[in-house]
Amino acid sequence: MTRSCAIFEEFFAALSEKTLQSCAWMRHGRFKFKAPLRTIDSTTITMSLHLFRWAKYRKTKSGIKLHFEIDNRHSLPLFCTMTPGRVHDVKMANLRDYVKGALYALDRGYFCTELFEKINKSGAFFIIRAKSNTQYRIVKRQARTHKSVMADWTITLTGVHAPEYSGNLRLVRYCDPVSGEHYDYLTNHTRYAEKTIADIYKSRWDIELFFKWIKQNLKIKSFYGTSENAVMIQVWAALIAYLLIAMIKFLSRSDQSITHIFRMVTDNLVRKVDLFALLEGLS
Repeated sequence: MTRSCAIFEEFFAALSEKTLQSCAWMRHGRFKFKAPLRTIDSTTITMSLHLFRWAKYRKTKSGIKLHFEIDNRHSLPLFCTMTPGRVHDVKMANLRDYVKGALYALDRGYFCTELFEKINKSGAFFIIRAKSNTQYRIVKRQARTHKSVMADWTITLTGVHAPEYSGNLRLVRYCDPVSGEHYDYLTNHTRYAEKTIADIYKSRWDIELFFKWIKQNLKIKSFYGTSENAVMIQVWAALIAYLLIAMIKFLSRSDQSITHIFRMVTDNLVRKVDLFALLEGLS
């Protein structure tokens, strides 16, 4: 494939914005607040070292890492970039711009005070699980408002990298009522209830389901070309297909799942049919 993947990247970016607009009519889902809720994470796809030497990952294999930002409410990819598998997630996250007022749920792999500072200065908010060796000093103890919440503290980081973050943080210690496990969540958001903070972090699981779906349905684990450009074209084409399916769902206001609509489209690719009429008949 000799055509530049930048063409597909630009189309993906434009289509992503259009698809997000097409679901504006939908309710806010599991959360009552209207602020944008997003997750940043990455997924790795391993490949043959012999065929993809430009993406060397380990001694015996190659691999690419797809860095995503998704809209949690609708499982929509808003941003994607590809790097060799050995590139650290935090490095790419530090290159991103963050939307003022948006909430970002982050995996512990993104635990970096420099990144926290960048998000905070952007006027955005982050929620991340604390590491077991996180060092901090308690500044204030807030009253708990939920039985599953063990603590709600205002803290100051005291570790080696603490000076990289200029403000205080909020630590919410939550006990999962099912497993009994305790989780410490760090955030720069001070207004939402403790249980809401825990639920926002749980919504991060949506991106794992998204990764699983695209790998199972969009065939991005094996590639037709071996160059970096060819691989990226295939990835962008797969993501564009996902957005088109999602747009069909949102514009038709169908209650059918993305998977069902995807199968319906693939079954009718060589037929001239009205997809919206088909979906209306299934409602």
